[in-house]
Amino acid sequence: MDELKRPAPTKWITARIATLLTHYFAADIPPQVQEAIAADWVAALRGNPAWAIARACQWWISAENTARRKRPLPGDIEERAAIEMGPVRVAEAVLGFGIKSRPEIDHTREPRGGEIPLERRRAQSQELLGSAVSWPEARRESKGEK
Repeated sequence: MDELKRPAPTKWITARIATLLTHYFAADIPPQVQEAIAADWVAALRGNPAWAIARACQWWISAENTARRKRPLPGDIEERAAIEMGPVRVAEAVLGFGIKSRPEIDHTREPRGGEIPLERRRAQSQELLGSAVSWPEARRESKGEK
């Protein structure tokens, strides 16, 4: 699990984002501004694993993304990387809380509902019906009538 969550190195992030942004036209940008832009991307994506960032970038330029024709902002890729990480977070929660993939059967407890054998349910139903008082009789008794 730790391997799937290992954050991408800063150099890798800047190289991947530079590749992504190469798909979009950009006028000549001074080196200081390029560095500031790179810092924004690193700040947004820091902590995400390389595979999630790469998948987010691939998704951005794919036919699945209706906004693919516009240049992405750091938050766009950050948001998609979080979506890519979703299954890892679910798996981590399942492992962390000890959720079982299938319920374990406790053979020591009394069966309930549909688990009770049909014959036993029928016998219980007959017993309840036999001891039940019909509505008119119960009403007369509550009024003190006999």
